[in-house]
Amino acid sequence: MELWIVKKKLNSTKIQEISLDKTVGVDFTPKKNLKDAISVHEMVLYDPLMIEVVILKKVRKKYDHLLKLLSSLLNSDDDTGTALREALNLIEKFRQEIVTKYVYYLKEKELEEMGKHLAYLQKDTKMRLLGIGQYQNIFEQTNHRAR
Repeated sequence: MELWIVKKKLNSTKIQEISLDKTVGVDFTPKKNLKDAISVHEMVLYDPLMIEVVILKKVRKKYDHLLKLLSSLLNSDDDTGTALREALNLIEKFRQEIVTKYVYYLKEKELEEMGKHLAYLQKDTKMRLLGIGQYQNIFEQTNHRAR
């Protein structure tokens, strides 16, 4: 497979063929519908510094969205506990996504910071479910399914 990289030197564009089979890259879709821009459907980054910046920005965006969603779920007046169970599921889903997809690209400091905050939110949500009396029912359902 031939991959092409466009390099620019002193007001001239030079196209050079580079083999990138052995290097690790991250593919993503750039923003669409920008004025006066070329249409790009997919990009692959190979520079470790750029990969870290793009992944950190992507994870922070998902993390902020999760926090907004969790705050609305945790502040709801639901007596049945479905909103709290949904919040627990979202927290666990995000944690697993970070571990499987982004652990190699993020620094330990960011991972530790998000992990501590998510653990606190998870503990708070479990305590609220325990206060409602629904947390015991969750354990009974999971134990019953496991048998």
